[in-house]
Amino acid sequence: MVPPVSIIVRCSRIVRVKSDHRRGRKGKPAFPGSPSFSGVASGLIAASALAFACASYQIRTDSLPVVPAEVAKLQGKSVAVQPVEISFGSSRFAIDLRDLKLTVNGQEVQLQTRFIDEFDDMTLGHVGLLDVNIFAKTKVDAAKLSEFGGDLLVNAMEGKHDYHLPFFKGLGESNMGQLSNRPYSQDRSVNPPEDAYGATTGPATVYSSAVLLAPGQAPEGSDLILKTEISLSNEIVQVISNTSTMTVGSSGMPAKADDYFLSIFGSLLFTLADAKTGQVYVTEKSKSEWSMKPVLVRNIKLPVNKGDAAAFAKYFRTVDLQPYAQEAVQAALESMLPLVDSFYVNTFHSVKVEKK
Repeated sequence: MVPPVSIIVRCSRIVRVKSDHRRGRKGKPAFPGSPSFSGVASGLIAASALAFACASYQIRTDSLPVVPAEVAKLQGKSVAVQPVEISFGSSRFAIDLRDLKLTVNGQEVQLQTRFIDEFDDMTLGHVGLLDVNIFAKTKVDAAKLSEFGGDLLVNAMEGKHDYHLPFFKGLGESNMGQLSNRPYSQDRSVNPPEDAYGATTGPATVYSSAVLLAPGQAPEGSDLILKTEISLSNEIVQVISNTSTMTVGSSGMPAKADDYFLSIFGSLLFTLADAKTGQVYVTEKSKSEWSMKPVLVRNIKLPVNKGDAAAFAKYFRTVDLQPYAQEAVQAALESMLPLVDSFYVNTFHSVKVEKK
């Protein structure tokens, strides 16, 4: 167990925030652009509610090291990481007829106007479809994404990549929190709060080494081989109307009319196997008490010049979407890490401080 993060609350006001973790890198949510939660944030809410009774409470962070049973069998082995296979696609069948016109009784009739289609989205409301497979149309570089993904996996399996992911098993403080590669908390002594990672209580990874293979290279000298595929279906939508109160992204606000979103529906497949025999140890379907099957559904609000976006339905074909695709790849790969390596379960508990 690592030293706790303490938040002392007296009579509806926070009077001291203290962290005994050494500060880590400034991080981002595990799934940027999608609804998420922070264990420390939920602890703060609980502490604020309790403060109305003019009692004093602190938030204790418990960090439990976990080595999944299948991963424990791989202790001390070396890993060869194949280049991550990246593909783009469309989640729906849509034919773009906006450039086509018919002549009827001497008059030209446009087959489609601004939107390829309109539909209702549970989070965004009633939206108009502006483009499908926009990553391909804007020439997002899949090779660069593959290189980025491979480097991330190698660093992670050498214990050099910090991440944290929310988990929810049910109600109760012990059933929700964050999974991470090192003991995790948020340092709220600074504004804005920063991610803080503590020192591990043992080895940072179960593996002895990791190496990134070149395309077509054999995993000679390595005990294991990791193969990963990511498919990103992607589209651009414009919100027409929305009565939903569901929040979107880091803003914590619902989508509103004339907002533009990059919607990504991803899937991830992977196998961690013996490099010589091909025996499979772990896949995306592997069961774990603390982690879930990697899934990626994200809505990213795009900053745009609304004059141009409103005037040109295909405006987003001129926008650089490479950074958004890279964020999606990072989120997908981080979601699989608790299945292939050791990790920490971080939970946050309200503890009453007795008055002296």
